Amino acid sequence: MLLYLLLVASVGVEGGYSLPAVGFHNIESGVTFSVFVNHHFKISDLSVYVDNSFYSGKNGSYSVSLYGMHCGFSKNNWRLSPLITFGADYLSRRIDGAGEDGFAFAYSLGFLLNFHSDNLRVYPLFCYKGLSDFKTHAGFIAIKLGVAYDFCE
Repeated sequence: MLLYLLLVASVGVEGGYSLPAVGFHNIESGVTFSVFVNHHFKISDLSVYVDNSFYSGKNGSYSVSLYGMHCGFSKNNWRLSPLITFGADYLSRRIDGAGEDGFAFAYSLGFLLNFHSDNLRVYPLFCYKGLSDFKTHAGFIAIKLGVAYDFCE
């Protein structure tokens, strides 16, 4: 992992807003924040994300927090790029002091609209963020804004 960080081609941050699409009927909306490193390859760009999301419920004392590490594939030199990520999330749900914790498989499917200016890349990201414990699933529609700096092109 240290070697990956030393040979990194770009770094960036993403932040955005999510709405529940499948499951989690008692959640109104949420915010998400990601930090990532990215490598450029001929076929695809490989990214490693550290992600944090917080969702508030319709009941003021209900909340869901997600903390995860994901691996993603995109093609950042294209104007319109598909995005696929997958990884593991630590899920924490709380209501009135009681709660539950656990791990879930997380995945995202969507696309980026890349805008380049020298080494700076700014992009809106539209995606479906899914969670599954392989018995049930839930998901969110997310809109994010990302900024990345490419060290080499």
